[in-house]
Amino acid sequence: MAGAEYTPWAAQGIPFQLEYDPDALEQVRRIVVEAYYSMPRGGMEAGGVLLGRFEKGRVEVMNSVPLECEHALGPGFVLSPKDHSALEALVAGSGRQPDGPELKAVGWYHSHTRSGLFLSEEDLRIHARYFPEPWQVALVVRPEHGSPPRAGFFFREKSGKMRGESTALEFQLLNRSATTPPAVWVGAAEIAPSAAVRAQGPSMHETAGGRLPPIPVVVPAAPRWLLFLTLVLGVVAFIAASGFAFRDTEVRVLREDIKRERLRARDLEKKLDLERKSKEVPNTRPGSP
Repeated sequence: MAGAEYTPWAAQGIPFQLEYDPDALEQVRRIVVEAYYSMPRGGMEAGGVLLGRFEKGRVEVMNSVPLECEHALGPGFVLSPKDHSALEALVAGSGRQPDGPELKAVGWYHSHTRSGLFLSEEDLRIHARYFPEPWQVALVVRPEHGSPPRAGFFFREKSGKMRGESTALEFQLLNRSATTPPAVWVGAAEIAPSAAVRAQGPSMHETAGGRLPPIPVVVPAAPRWLLFLTLVLGVVAFIAASGFAFRDTEVRVLREDIKRERLRARDLEKKLDLERKSKEVPNTRPGSP
C-alpha cells in the first residue's frame, strides 16, 4: 500500500494508477545530471531499470538501478550487444532481497540530452522487447543547464498502443540530494539471477521502519574511445606548444643576428667614411722662399 511519501502521476488516459517514491527518482536525477555534465556539448546519456510493485491496478515505482552502458556507439543511450545482455540481466534479476518484498521491473528510464521528451523508434523496440506487460512504463528525462531536469512517463493505452511522440504529463525532478544517501555503485552481477544472487540476494536491506533504501548508484566510467580521443588531443596540443616554443626561439636568435649585423655595418660605414675623408685632404708641400 502506498504511503504518504509516494507521489501520484495522474496523467489523462493512463489505464492504471501510477505512483512513485521521490527518493527513487532522485537517484535517476543524480545519474542523469552527472552524466550530462561528464563531457561538454550535450554530455552523455544514461538509463536503467525502474523497480517496484504492481498490485490491484496500481504501479508503485519504489527504486531504480542503473544500466552500465558502455557507450560503444557514442554518448547517446544506444545499446550495444553487451548492453542488451546487461539490461536483460537487470530485468530478469529484478529486486529480490532476502527479508523484504520482491520488487518487479515496472519499467525503465533513460535521458535525452539532445532532444525532447519522446520515445524514438529504438526506444519503442527496447520497451516492447524487455517491458511487454501492459502496466510497465518508460520514463524519459531531459536535463537542463541551470534548472531541474524535465521528465515524463510513457505508458500503454487500453488499446495496447504506446504513444511515443510526447508525454501525457510533464514534471520536474527537483533536487532531493540533501536528504538522499550518497551513491555507491552496485554492479549488475549482484542483481542478475545467478546462483550466487539467489543464495545471497543483492546488496539491499530492509530498514527498521520497513521502507526500502535507495539502491546505491553511480555514473558509468567514460568509454574507451573518449579516453583515447583525450589522449590524442593532449599529444597534439603538446606538439603544437613545442612547435611554438621552438619557433619563438628561432625568432629571438634571428633578431640577435640581425642586430649584430647592423652593428657591423655601422662600424664598417664609419671606417669607410674616415678613409674617404683622409683621401680628400690635399698633399701640402712646403713653398719656396
